[in-house]
Amino acid sequence: MASSTQKSIIAAFVEILGERSMDKVTVIDITRRCGVNRNTFYYHFHDIYELLDLIFKNEIERLVGISQNEYPSWQESFCEGISWCMENSTAIYNIYRSSGRDRLEQYFIQAGKISAARYIHMKTQGREIGQQQVEDLGRLLGAAITGLVIEWVNGGMMGDPCAYIERVADLMDGCIEGAIKTTVD
Repeated sequence: MASSTQKSIIAAFVEILGERSMDKVTVIDITRRCGVNRNTFYYHFHDIYELLDLIFKNEIERLVGISQNEYPSWQESFCEGISWCMENSTAIYNIYRSSGRDRLEQYFIQAGKISAARYIHMKTQGREIGQQQVEDLGRLLGAAITGLVIEWVNGGMMGDPCAYIERVADLMDGCIEGAIKTTVD
């Protein structure tokens, strides 16, 4: 659980990312914004990248904590996962266009895996299918989800990704169901 100081530093960092590229954000910018000194920042974080990693780790933990019952479809899980990105779209785009891009892409991969794993687990429950096939199907769907998100960010985050997902959901569901049938048969 993050301390109130960490939360304040995180909020200041995200707010600044809404204004400029991560490569142009300094520790001094963050500390001035949240009213702490540099030593306090360095007490909590080694550098800005560790701060960014904590933000993504917190989001992943939030997604993991959401039960399957709250979001029974991969589409709903995806939309919940992307909601933080949509709320902070300028910050996300500014991270994407910076040296933090690899960390952002890793976050997208992890979030995609969570959505995919829940869906694949639900679809294969009670069916005779090996664990390796379940993992492979999860990776396949996770990669598709991740690719769609990266394409959306790369395109300037235009449009609603949830609306797009709803349009292609039947296609993806059919592909996964076909893969499951092929694996089971």
